[in-house]
Amino acid sequence: MARATKGTIRTELKSPLHVPPKPNTKSGDRIVMLSPSGGEIFEAGATITALWRGGPANATTVRVALIHYPPGTNGYVLLDFPAAAYDPSAAFGTFSFKLPRELPIVHAHKYKVYVETNGTKTWAYGPEFQLS
Repeated sequence: MARATKGTIRTELKSPLHVPPKPNTKSGDRIVMLSPSGGEIFEAGATITALWRGGPANATTVRVALIHYPPGTNGYVLLDFPAAAYDPSAAFGTFSFKLPRELPIVHAHKYKVYVETNGTKTWAYGPEFQLS
């Protein structure tokens, strides 16, 4: 399990990492997000654990990001962890991060966790949840 205590907070509105948000991979390399499972409400200071299955065998690092989706936008990176260690031989990938208290949270907006591997650039977005 990779664990980060601090990521880069980004408050400027940017386009999402990849559009459209569908993996560009062969089925054997596909990442399937398992957690967060969607519908959760996380409070500032809480720890979020991203859990996924799959990914290419040649990946050694993952980029994990918290994506913010204000109404009428395609979303943008709010919190970024660009190079977390990853073991592709493990059955599951996992990465935990703490939501900084200074994170600009909007209660009615939707958020997702994003995971991208290095190498073949395989990625996946998890389901929507909220921050409080």
